[in-house]
Amino acid sequence: MSKQNMQGQYAGCVSRLIAWLIDRVIISVTIFFVFWFTEYVTGLFGISVTRCGTSILQGRLSDSICVATSLFLVGFLFLISPIYMLFFWTLAGQTPGKALVGVRIVRANAEAMSFRVSLRRYLGYILSFIALGLGFVAILLDNQRQAWHDSIAKTYVVYSWGAWQNQYLIERLTKKVFRQRDKVDKISHQVSAGAASFKHGLPDTGHAANGDEGEADVTVTADRS
Repeated sequence: MSKQNMQGQYAGCVSRLIAWLIDRVIISVTIFFVFWFTEYVTGLFGISVTRCGTSILQGRLSDSICVATSLFLVGFLFLISPIYMLFFWTLAGQTPGKALVGVRIVRANAEAMSFRVSLRRYLGYILSFIALGLGFVAILLDNQRQAWHDSIAKTYVVYSWGAWQNQYLIERLTKKVFRQRDKVDKISHQVSAGAASFKHGLPDTGHAANGDEGEADVTVTADRS
């Protein structure tokens, strides 16, 4: 069985979408855990970050802690995604989601990712979202599978492992399709052969009719004689 090594080839839209969804799940779980842990710890001191000013401790200190904690959570909510992306892009060229899928961000000049390039890519990432997702549609149209943020940062997303299983699945599906087509051709041939055999088995009605007419002519001629 022939195998095609996908390593180094441009990653498609589906692989990148799956990686993005995995990253969203990781970020969402992290946000949930941080909010729950913060609420739990502050609750031990009678402070509820969701109801500032109504805490059990009605002093200024408790209100200040409540407001500060609430601001921290809001800032964390907005900053977790860019920090997550920038950190992993700069550190390894791939987020945990990309690592699980097997894709990596590389620069056009083959140099290592830097914070400056990652920041430029993230700004282009935001632009792709603001443009109603058109920046991501470019992945389907570009021969090198570059989205807008890839073009802005001069980066590519490539497979970082040999995707043998994907190729194996493609070959299995291809063989299955050809087997089904062979079955259809075989059935069609059998139907055609059966139709031909049925046609040859029918009596020749044309010759029979001509023979009956000839006999009738002979009978009429004999009567006239």
